[in-house]
Amino acid sequence: IILIIVITVGIGVGLYFYFKNTKVGTVETSVEGKILETVIQSPQFSSDKKWVYYYSSQQTPSFFRTEILSKKTEQISENLADIQEINFSPDLTKVGFKVIYDKDRFGKYASPFLEPKMADNESRIWVYDLEKKKLSYLSQNILDITFSFDGKKIFYPFANSDGKISINQANFDGSNFEKIIDWPYGEPTIGVIDNNKLL
Repeated sequence: IILIIVITVGIGVGLYFYFKNTKVGTVETSVEGKILETVIQSPQFSSDKKWVYYYSSQQTPSFFRTEILSKKTEQISENLADIQEINFSPDLTKVGFKVIYDKDRFGKYASPFLEPKMADNESRIWVYDLEKKKLSYLSQNILDITFSFDGKKIFYPFANSDGKISINQANFDGSNFEKIIDWPYGEPTIGVIDNNKLL
């Protein structure tokens, strides 16, 4: 009985210190979490671990970055509401996302996604250059994008007019596109090993 009591107390003490230590100063790693009392999406740490980049739709729907130690926060994009499936480039200079077209809403709020015109509920992938503050839209035939490590190129599955899929590459804004290979196995998920090798 004494042994059981000792083990039970030991487990209790261990759990107390575990939860006490894990709650302090942590950042949730889920798609949505809390940092600095701000609801955020898609947090990404800089390579030096000094900054966290993220999207927040509270008050001003935009991309931000916060310095971890000083808590200094900077807005690093124009107002960008109604975006989803956020995808930062590895070097955190570009970010891609999907926008579902809503003519009435976009017109009412002077959305930057009002042009080019599409049918309501159609989607398109956009890319925002966080350094130059420039927004670019991609072809509707592009199903998803993966950035190169330096953020200068994108790799993507492309749905051709005949219904077949190819894997293509282009500059991050969709220019200078080039087919890499035909892909007859359904929509692929593309990973980047380096700027010249895909997985």
